[in-house]
Amino acid sequence: MAASHQDAIAHVLGQGAARLAVPLAHTTLDSVCVYLDELQRWSRIVNLVSVPDPQTVIRKHVVDCFALASQLSFEGRLVDLGSGAGFPGLILAMLDPERPIDLIEARRKRAHFLKAVVRRLELRNVAVYEGRAEALVQQERFRAAYRVAVSRATWNLARFLSVAQGFVEPDGWAIAMKGPGVGDELRHLPAQAGPFVLYSRYDYTLPFGTERRTLLTFAGQCFT
Repeated sequence: MAASHQDAIAHVLGQGAARLAVPLAHTTLDSVCVYLDELQRWSRIVNLVSVPDPQTVIRKHVVDCFALASQLSFEGRLVDLGSGAGFPGLILAMLDPERPIDLIEARRKRAHFLKAVVRRLELRNVAVYEGRAEALVQQERFRAAYRVAVSRATWNLARFLSVAQGFVEPDGWAIAMKGPGVGDELRHLPAQAGPFVLYSRYDYTLPFGTERRTLLTFAGQCFT
């Protein structure tokens, strides 16, 4: 990535982080630029995002992950269920290199992409597991092994919470990143969704645009 182009990318990243009150270290900026470079390269052979242009990826995806980081007050090990191109887990790992984060992705090529980025960035706090979350959770090492489970538009709410309950501790958390249709999903969700109850809702507009997003945080019953 040319220096002038990287400077422009860093400027947009900095603006997005500032609008969401997320501290952004220079090392994180560098890591995101490397990630974007890898994303463009891999997008020639793997369908990772609909538009791999760096500016679009930042505005629609990376900054959305910053919004989650601004609300993520829970410490402890985190699992990203259905990580895809690394949203939000890989971005969270760059922002918080001390937090252990596992990325679970069922599609082989996408899992290979995630592993390649982790190797290139030498992210020691990240592990990538290839496989369906519903199958992996049957293994002892994954069951109740996480403080927080997150997912970005991978499943509907009921399905996400059903899968997440096997991964998180009894007093853990499940956080769903949702778009404009979240109201319908909530209306069809039981007041008590398995072991979870709705703890908080955070509605926001993505910086640089008008797209509406929602973060739904569910608490384990032992917490409540």
